Order: sequence, then C-alpha cells, then structure tokens
Amino acid sequence: MSVTSASIEALAAYHEAGHAVAAYLLGSKPRPISIATLGDDLGLGEGPPPLRGMKLDSDGSDRARLRLERAIIISLAGPIAQRTYRPGLWRDWHGEEDMATAATLAMKAIGSSETTSAFVNWLTLRAKELVSANWSLVEAVAERLTEDRSLSGDQIVATIEDRPQARRRRAG
Repeated sequence: MSVTSASIEALAAYHEAGHAVAAYLLGSKPRPISIATLGDDLGLGEGPPPLRGMKLDSDGSDRARLRLERAIIISLAGPIAQRTYRPGLWRDWHGEEDMATAATLAMKAIGSSETTSAFVNWLTLRAKELVSANWSLVEAVAERLTEDRSLSGDQIVATIEDRPQARRRRAG
C-alpha cells in the first residue's frame, strides 16, 4: 500500500483530533494542534502535547486519580483515532510516546506494575469507547485540521460545538 503525504497528513490529523475531542469531552480545553510541519514520525503532528498545562501529580486522593485517568484517556485517544481511521496503515510505534505517557501517569496513580497494566488496559477500553461513540466529532476536527493545517483550542471547541451531539455528551 502506497503512503502519500496526503495520507500521512490525514493520519496525523485524526491522531491529533482524537486527543482534542477526548480532552473536550472530558472537560479540558483542547490544546492547539497542527499538521503544518510533519517530522519523520508517520501520523504524528507537531505541536504542544495534548496534556500540557494539566495538573498531573498524585497526592493519593480520588480527585488526583480521576485527573490522571482523564489524562491517560486523552493520551490514548490520539493513537486510537489514528488506528480507527486507517487500520491498515497503523504501526505499533505510532502510539509509542502516547502509551509511554499513559504508563507513566498510571504508575503515579496506582504504583504496582501488575495493577498499572490492568489499569491502562481498562482505560484503553474507555478511550476506545469514547472515540467510537464520538467518531463524527473526531472526523469533524480532523477534516478541519487537514484543511487549515493548525487549529487553536478555541477553533477546536467551535468545530466540536458546531455538532449538536457535542453539547449533549460533554462530561464537563
């Protein structure tokens, strides 16, 4: 299968859109995203990490664990959206950085390696369900990102909120 620059940009757009839609639906303002300059990483756009600015430490409280859960789901939603968009072009290394982030955050929340692994698996299922249930929002953001090449957080929110189901589903 031939991979063109347009398909690489589309993969990147869906990856970044997955992060952005998950952030929005889980009550965080999406960070700016861009596919304006793609590096050597197929399917990964340049731009601020989707979790920048979030408080990601753990004091052992339920509140801190829930913050970490949301951050892990946001991290996992990017590669899940990319893989959902074009499963035939998925390579395990595409989501390597996001998976490493999820594992690091899970260790902060849980502590033991066996429980952390189960925790990440559970949150992966939750992220898959979130992406699947909101696929039209991911598509809308990815399509706009492909056209505009970069989106601010406000542009992402406007794109999502242009869809009626977004207002009903936001967890806030």
